[in-house]
This record gives sequence, C-alpha cells and structure tokens, in this order.
Amino acid sequence: MPTRVLVDANIFISYLLSPDSSGAIVSTVESLWSADLELVFSDVLASEIRATVARKPYLRERIVLDDVDALIDGLRAIALPSNTSEPIEIAPILRDRKDDYLLVEAVRTDADYLVSGDRDVLDIRDDIARPRIVNPAEFLTAISLP
Repeated sequence: MPTRVLVDANIFISYLLSPDSSGAIVSTVESLWSADLELVFSDVLASEIRATVARKPYLRERIVLDDVDALIDGLRAIALPSNTSEPIEIAPILRDRKDDYLLVEAVRTDADYLVSGDRDVLDIRDDIARPRIVNPAEFLTAISLP
C-alpha cells in the first residue's frame, strides 16, 4: 500500500523559490510523483500557497504566479481526490490556529506523514502519534531517498 503524505504549503513555496536547486525540499516535492506515494492535496492548501505568494512582496518578486498555478495543477493531477464535505473539529493544537487545517486534513485522509518546515507544526510532533510529522530531510530518510 502506498504511503500517504500531506505536505505543508511552506514546502511548496520554498520549492517555487528554487525549483532547480538540489536539497531536501526539491527532492521531497519531486518524490511526490512516485508510485509509492499518495499525495493529499486540498483546495485549502492550494489557496494558502496562492495567497501567501500574492500577499508577501518578497515572494511576489521571486515567484511567477503562472509557476504557482502550474505546480498546483500538477499536484492536483497526482493527488488523492479531496473530500471536504465532512467537517472535522479538533481542539486548538497549533500556536497558529490557521494551520490546524493541516492536522484536520491529515486525520480526514489518514495520512502517514505530514511534511513541514514550520516550527509550530514540527514542535508538536512528539504529541501526535499519527501522522508522523517530519521535515523534508527526515521524510526522505523515512522513504529511503537520499
């Protein structure tokens, strides 16, 4: 059975900043096209990526919006169908409540991994058994990629 993975918006934005570089972030995003992985990708996540790039001048100057749309389209093409019809409420977990949707989506889709570079998300990893919360380098090690 494929490994189910949810990737935080910050990883995709970092990828868009340097898609031709080498490193854990690029390798993580490129690994999503593997047959051994099932990507969880929701409309909320797509909206967060677009809104963050549009809102922050630093990102707007460095990321072409067409590249954002192309990445989102590519991710949607390989992702599991998103079922957002069933609301799930969780107690506040993260310091930044707007990121709680990641945990809701991980529970809803029974994700094996949540990959993030966000310190708030990574700080709760010892408090949650599933999904396993990891940074990109840890994810690559877990799925046995260099």
